[in-house]
Amino acid sequence: MSITNDKQQELVKLVVGMFDAAPGHAILADLADASLAGSSNADLANHLAATAEFKQLYPTFLTSEQYATRLVDSLVGDLISSDLKDWAVDQLEGALNAGASRGEVALAAINAIDAAPHDDADWGDAAAAFDNIAEVATFYSIEKLMNGSSLAELQGVIANVDETDASVTEAKDSIDNDGGNGGEGFFLTADQDVMSGTGVSDTFIADVLQVGGRQVNSLGTGDRLNGGAGEDSLEAQVTEGASFGDGNSPIQPRTTSVENIYLEALNTDIGGAGNENSDVYVNAEDMTGLQEIWSDYSDANLIIQNLTTKTDAGEYRNTSDLTIGMRQTTNSDSAWSES
Repeated sequence: MSITNDKQQELVKLVVGMFDAAPGHAILADLADASLAGSSNADLANHLAATAEFKQLYPTFLTSEQYATRLVDSLVGDLISSDLKDWAVDQLEGALNAGASRGEVALAAINAIDAAPHDDADWGDAAAAFDNIAEVATFYSIEKLMNGSSLAELQGVIANVDETDASVTEAKDSIDNDGGNGGEGFFLTADQDVMSGTGVSDTFIADVLQVGGRQVNSLGTGDRLNGGAGEDSLEAQVTEGASFGDGNSPIQPRTTSVENIYLEALNTDIGGAGNENSDVYVNAEDMTGLQEIWSDYSDANLIIQNLTTKTDAGEYRNTSDLTIGMRQTTNSDSAWSES
């Protein structure tokens, strides 16, 4: 059983409204599991309100008025009039004093701003900004399957999104280039690459490149990538690895502290015998600290060899600690099979 698109958006907006942050796909998955198990949105809001991260933003020593004021400021900023903000604070404070929980009040406020039409003279800009933030959070958490290593990182993903379409475009570009949280985007070359990331989440990008009229991998054996701190990603197009022996050589880079690997396997011999897909081999025995590895939009067959659970410190984990996934493979057509 799966959640609906509407429920998915409700969960994204719940996290956006309560934490001013994108959820990341791991947290979103936990919320979806709880929802499928029977938890209502109010149950989830109360659960989130009990977390250390929420109490960091809204300490338990706040009065009802102080809590309501912080929540309204977080949800609408300066996009409504001061009179309307005072009214909203009064409404939420009254609900708290009448016995509603902090989670329930947060959920009510989120639902109210989400229901406002974008052309509303009083609430429209705030509603548009909230929907834009949710769109970017969805892009980060669902389309890109990204996670943050801290609340601050997840807040950084949506920090610059406002009521304008341009802010959405810029935020999505930032997610594509550096994970959306101030990290760097590193582009590999067709030669040996030795690269180290920054103190936040970085993205290493390895496209298939054209060199001397031939298409070659930029991710290759001999590459050494160290993600450093943060939750780092490698996004790589890979095709058959060439060798001087003219064989299909496995690609075997060394990666450290690059937690998420996304591999798009590309066909090499289009029109070959039987129109069979190419077999692309990646030897992962030197890729430590992995959390997830994905076949991502692959056309060719991707074979991962010697996948290890080893951490960067050399400790071995259970296989259940890794996520191995396949998404958006092409469909079978009249000539070639799906990957």
